Amino acid sequence: MQFNSAIRALLGATAVAAAFAVSAPVMAQATTVSVSPGGTFTATGAGAITKGTTTISCTVHFSGNLVAGAYPATVSGTTFSGSSQVGSVTAASFTAGSLLCGSSSAANLPWNVIATGGTFTGTRPAPADTVNLTFGNTANTIDLRNTSIGDCLGNVVGVLHPATNSIVIQAQAMTGANPTTACHLHGPGTSDNNTAITLTLSPSTTVTVN
Repeated sequence: MQFNSAIRALLGATAVAAAFAVSAPVMAQATTVSVSPGGTFTATGAGAITKGTTTISCTVHFSGNLVAGAYPATVSGTTFSGSSQVGSVTAASFTAGSLLCGSSSAANLPWNVIATGGTFTGTRPAPADTVNLTFGNTANTIDLRNTSIGDCLGNVVGVLHPATNSIVIQAQAMTGANPTTACHLHGPGTSDNNTAITLTLSPSTTVTVN
């Protein structure tokens, strides 16, 4: 009888320990995220801006500088977070679309490129599957300008997919100015839509979660 009681006590203690292990939170850890190579980059793809009833669809060409290095981050499970400026967009041009593309321009350059987090798979060090990016900041808000519809202002968010050398920018709202009619940034097309903009990045960029 005492033996059976001891077995039951041991099984009970094991169950409690297992339940605790399952429910224990994943502790965040400080680490770094490495970005390479440094130097100039280009990003090209089709996109559009709708302001009021006017949609301007163009091929966009961005160029800038990437700063290689190891940036501070926090890891929890298979995600990482941080806020580091990893580069800047220094030039933008708009071609090969609607007739209004020729009167489009970019202002408030350079725009900061800020990495804010992402995901990875496997044991660290591991390549990042996705990297969340914000383009622009308080001092350098993105300004997409057209002589016919005025300005569209605001920071723009996107996701870098290193494996495919692409940056995906989901459709998102921007603030209108001159006049203040609201703007919508979205994928290519002759009218307003909710598709994403996909930019092809060159050269290939490697992001490693250490």
